[in-house]
Amino acid sequence: MDKDPIPRWDGKHPRLKFKTWLKDLRMWRHATAFPLSQHGLKLMRSFDPDSWLKASADRVPEEVLLSEEGYEAILREITRQMKPILDLEPEVVMEEYL
Repeated sequence: MDKDPIPRWDGKHPRLKFKTWLKDLRMWRHATAFPLSQHGLKLMRSFDPDSWLKASADRVPEEVLLSEEGYEAILREITRQMKPILDLEPEVVMEEYL
């Protein structure tokens, strides 16, 4: 059993869960003993095989994934996919408020 599990997210309900997941990941990275070069691989393996998150991670070249830049590269891909939702967020918040 993994003694230091990475926070998981299924990719659903991004407006509600994306920012919390990112915070949980930052806390995990701060506390984990795993080497930086393994963070990207660990993150990729935390995704469900058929999820859009895994598809995003699969776009990162293997040599990058297995380096210290792998984690950030995966998050850049995920954030790129989330951009339309993140751009709409202030409008959605105002709509919900009104």
